[in-house]
Amino acid sequence: MSLPGANKLLLPYESAARDLRDNPGQWQAYESKQNCVVLAGPGSGKTKTLTIKMARMLAEDVQPPRGIACITFNSECAGELRRRLERLAVHEARNVFVGTIHSFCLKNLVLPYARLAGLDIPDQVNVALPSEQEDIFESAFAEVTKLANG
Repeated sequence: MSLPGANKLLLPYESAARDLRDNPGQWQAYESKQNCVVLAGPGSGKTKTLTIKMARMLAEDVQPPRGIACITFNSECAGELRRRLERLAVHEARNVFVGTIHSFCLKNLVLPYARLAGLDIPDQVNVALPSEQEDIFESAFAEVTKLANG
């Protein structure tokens, strides 16, 4: 005799969530319905827990037109979050944002309100990585110096 639902096909996040059950802290964070702070050292599974929880929230809790944003401080972390979410069949969409605080503000505050104010801003604007910022600054400085010296 089989258990009810034993043959049910699990969604990717449901399957991944099974791994969290063995760690009480991860499971508590995953199951929480209110605000939750996770304090743990490197390699303890914070990102894993966050991405699995985000996938669950999108499937079970967040109904359109509402959405969810996962905001971090650097592009490398945002890229890792995107890769892990892709493995859980979560893709960026109108109601899903994964990125830096800078790109969130640019996309959701600066661009929409700049256009309302009539400012001519290009449709595609990106926040430069730190390595790109230095190259851009050096190039701009050289050009300004050249113009100033005539």
